[in-house]
Amino acid sequence: MTTLDRLTATLADRYRLDRELGQGGMATVYLAHDRKHDRRVALKVLRAELAQALGAERFLREIKIAARLDHPHILALFDSGDADGFLYYAMPFVDGESLRDRMTREGLRSDRYSLGCVLFEMLAGAAPFTGSNAQALRAKRFTEDAPRLVTMRASVPRMIELVVARALARDPAERHATISEFGAALLAELSGSSAAAVLSTHGAVAPQQRVPLIGREKELGEARAFLERLSTGKGGVLLIGGEPGVGKTARASGSARSGAKIHQQVHARLLL
Repeated sequence: MTTLDRLTATLADRYRLDRELGQGGMATVYLAHDRKHDRRVALKVLRAELAQALGAERFLREIKIAARLDHPHILALFDSGDADGFLYYAMPFVDGESLRDRMTREGLRSDRYSLGCVLFEMLAGAAPFTGSNAQALRAKRFTEDAPRLVTMRASVPRMIELVVARALARDPAERHATISEFGAALLAELSGSSAAAVLSTHGAVAPQQRVPLIGREKELGEARAFLERLSTGKGGVLLIGGEPGVGKTARASGSARSGAKIHQQVHARLLL
């Protein structure tokens, strides 16, 4: 006789077990019908092998904690008991997608929003939302639109502002469909025939004339000067764009190596 058969027979007068909903590390959850109250419930049953090997104390503690919880966003405990050696408790069944499915569906959207927040702060020098505490911050996040970038940094290019604003849209459906689409939209405004743009959090954004990097010693000199300023403790972001083949990767790699060396030098001075 299977576990489901034993549970079905033991709980026949109280519940009708319809199907398994899922399994966790220590228990299995079944969809059941509460015969007494004529309602669907989620029945969580401790695995018998775990009860024998580890004891039932942890599961019993979980039942006690669940019974004490009283919050509109937390499911209430309906019932608990011991059925032929199987410890169980019953909670309301909420029809819908699993947490895993929800995270899969919404995960990329939240990633895009997070990336938008980071980019906003790098460009504006301040976060899009602030609050006296986490609750106030969340309230603003869900009830207010993100401020326009140009109100905090007037020199941000209009099209860059629009790309970031879309990433920070309150409705996830209005954001870019994928991270790749977000990145492509951003790069489309920075590339084409663009040169380096030095975005310093300690000064105005200064986009340079959109021309290829090769042979642009003036722009490259500005990039080097930007990296040198890191040694004084001034932060910022260096964006390099351009047509394929103009040397973006090589220049970016060199800049990254230079930045790493400067970081090591600053760190060493701090240690001294």
